[in-house]
Amino acid sequence: MPKHTKFTNNPLTGQLEKTTTEATTSISIGIGQSTPPSERSTTTSHRGGNHNRRGGSPRGGRVATHQYTDRLSFNDGKNRKIDDNAMIDENDDQKQTRPSWGKRRVSTSQTNMSLAENEFSSALFSIKVGLKENVVMSPFSIFICFLNCMVGTNNESLTEIIDGLFLSKSYDSVGNFNTLKEKFENWKKTELEKYTNMIKILIQTNDTLSIANRIYLQETVQIKEPFLQELESKFDSQAERVDFMNKPSAQVRLINKWVEDKTRKYIRDLLSDTDINRQTIMVLVNAIYFNGKWKYQFKNRSTFKKSFRTISNPSGGDKCDMMHMSSDKKFCYANLDEYQLLQLPYSDEDYCMTFIKPNENVTLNEETENDFNQWIIEKLQDVTQLQPNTFVKVDRIEIPKFKFQATLPNLVQSFREDPFNIKNIFSSQADFSSMLANSNDQVHISNVIHKAFIQVDESGTVAAAATAMGGRGGGRAMKKFTPSYQFIADRPFVFILQHLPTNTILFTGKINEMTN
Repeated sequence: MPKHTKFTNNPLTGQLEKTTTEATTSISIGIGQSTPPSERSTTTSHRGGNHNRRGGSPRGGRVATHQYTDRLSFNDGKNRKIDDNAMIDENDDQKQTRPSWGKRRVSTSQTNMSLAENEFSSALFSIKVGLKENVVMSPFSIFICFLNCMVGTNNESLTEIIDGLFLSKSYDSVGNFNTLKEKFENWKKTELEKYTNMIKILIQTNDTLSIANRIYLQETVQIKEPFLQELESKFDSQAERVDFMNKPSAQVRLINKWVEDKTRKYIRDLLSDTDINRQTIMVLVNAIYFNGKWKYQFKNRSTFKKSFRTISNPSGGDKCDMMHMSSDKKFCYANLDEYQLLQLPYSDEDYCMTFIKPNENVTLNEETENDFNQWIIEKLQDVTQLQPNTFVKVDRIEIPKFKFQATLPNLVQSFREDPFNIKNIFSSQADFSSMLANSNDQVHISNVIHKAFIQVDESGTVAAAATAMGGRGGGRAMKKFTPSYQFIADRPFVFILQHLPTNTILFTGKINEMTN
């Protein structure tokens, strides 16, 4: 596992199953002098590996169905170039490299912003994945929420987010400028605008994926108009004035209702009454919903009961509903190191879910599962490493049906530590001067909460998430093949739901156990 190294740099110079997923992220900003939870003495177990950062640090000397919901609370105190040659005939009875299903667009290159999003996903996965509990998250939802927040920051608060979101290479790519503000403005007009335009294109006239952003503002607090205009132009964030000061509970219900609507009721109760108070001045919310039908659907009558092996019971644990497919269809498949990868396409072939598991000859125990986790963490830093490079007939596919929801409680402490090291915006030293019209107002982020849901069955996938704050190029046909390929997921496995043309990791997680 590579070490996570930061570099110093001058900031001024340089019948298939259906999948449903949902996610929401929000940021709350308030007025007051209370100490944020992130400043209290707590201990967090870091289970993941380290990461290599690409590019320098903008801070001199600093080394730094499926649903999701993230919230950050503030209190006072790619445009990808698609290679059309990456398409080959899936009916060609030969083994092929880096194919495309039908007209599926596959990008083999990575932009600075997409690499940053991949690295962020890897880092988040590293601190949450374990050996026993299941995990599901939408790194994309949290990433977008932080980008919304970033637009309002300045000075150390800004440079910490740049480094903490792995944006240093993207940031430095714009060249040299006299001031931090001048460089940031140029970065927003180039790198950030390309990325947000890509997101807008991604969801235009798209029934599979929907992304929504909203800003809730305390009606008595003055917010700079350019900040609101920028959020609207870049993220389509709509602003709504509310009364946190006198009716905080009513605003909790209002925000939760919006999240529930945007995630088709898969994400409920993102915020509790304790998450918003009279000091809250703003809540930024991101919601993402995915509903994809498999291109090749599993047949309901083929699903059967089968034991799912776990670390505690490697010979066979709880019974699960195992989806089964036997056919002569071709799928993207690979065997890398000691691990199998299988990509299942959705009817909208720009999207796919990749399933990854150890080979059958790998013993199931804590040591091998730890190795598996670390391998995934490393490869996630550039998700193209996890795109199968062969297109083959898979005789037998067995994948469990699964459906679960996960809440990542206050993530502030996690973001304050390695590998993120974002601290300033969670303290009384936070600088949101690019957002606040009144220079006397002092705000900071008090919490970050993320909630996610996923459901995978015979027809496809449903996924949702909410966050609140407050393959490769086309290859030539290879030789004729006769091997028989199988993918049997009856042991812990990782899933990655991604948008192939942009290499965006929309949802990821790991299934460690199956319960009735």
